[in-house]
Formats: sequence, structure tokens, C-alpha cells
Amino acid sequence: MARQGLRPGVLVALPRSTDPNLSRAVVLLGRHDERGTFGLVINRPSTVTARELCEAVGATWRGPETEVLWSGGPVSPELGWVVHEPAAEPAGHGTMQLTPTLHLSSTPERLRALAAAPPSRIRVFLGSIDWAPGQLVEAMAPSGVFAEAEPALVFDTPADQIWDRLQVIGTRLHATGLRARLRRMFGRDAAIPRATVRPK
Repeated sequence: MARQGLRPGVLVALPRSTDPNLSRAVVLLGRHDERGTFGLVINRPSTVTARELCEAVGATWRGPETEVLWSGGPVSPELGWVVHEPAAEPAGHGTMQLTPTLHLSSTPERLRALAAAPPSRIRVFLGSIDWAPGQLVEAMAPSGVFAEAEPALVFDTPADQIWDRLQVIGTRLHATGLRARLRRMFGRDAAIPRATVRPK
């Protein structure tokens, strides 16, 4: 597969991981380059609703009342990220295309715009999971499960079933294979902008 810049996949931590941040975590990988790796854990919903967050930051939520926030990882839990299908408004500052069917937005302005007119598929995350150069392979050793990011997996699969689903459809890679696969799939790209979520 040719290098095409940001080409996120899904990485799954092994169940015997001693790191509680990785154990049975499914990570949507958004960047992997010489600076390290950035991702969002996609299978850990919180008890806080998207409406509650929006009210706290002065935004209006017009999506489903049942939509909750998701814990994207332990790094900078005050930072907000939105993974969504392409919105009616063209992607611009604060939004990047991860795949043709998955976008990532990360500025307060885009958060407010998406909250006011959310696409049918949307997930709001607080925090992320990051690795320094070389740490990802160590974290996934001796093997990891990797699969292409698909909207049905990210948005439609129940959180407690995503990890098991990846065991069925994913490719199990040893550390050397994982490193080579990631190098083939991820090219260099600019840093992803981040939004700070602060109460009013």
C-alpha cells in the first residue's frame, strides 16, 4: 500500500496488557511519524452527555439527547476532538479528512458548528492517547491486531463489542510486521490542531 499521508487504522491492545490505558482498548490511529503516534480510544464511553459538555462551553447541541462523550485517552483530557462523517459544511480550518468517510475536527469553532448541525454519525472525545517515537511498537508487542477504520466499526458497533470484532476481522501482526505496516501506511503530515475545552 502506498504512502498517502494520514491513513488511520485501528490498533487493539492485547488483553494481557499491564497498562490499564491499553487493556482491550481500540485506538483510532490518526498520526504515526518521526514525532510519535497520536490516536483516540474509541470504545470507552463516559457517563457525561454531549449536551452537558456543550452547555459547559457555551455551545448548542442539536444532536441526539442520548449522545455521550467518549474518553479518547489519558493525555490532556481537557482537549476535545470530534470524529464524524463528512458534514454539509466543507472541511476547512480545524477539520481534516482521515478517510473519505471519516473526518476529525479539533477547534472550538468547528465543535460549535458541528454541535449546532451534527451529521448523523458523530463522536465527541475528550483526551487522546499518544506515544513517543518507538513506543507504539513496544506497547503492542509481542503482537497487535490491525484493521482499516470503517464508519460502521467506529460509530455503529456497541462499545463492548468493538474489541472482539477486531479480533475477528483484524490482522495480527508481530512487532516487526507492525512497524513495517505502519511505515507503509503513514506518511509525514503537519501536526493536528487541538482544541482546549474549558467551562464558561
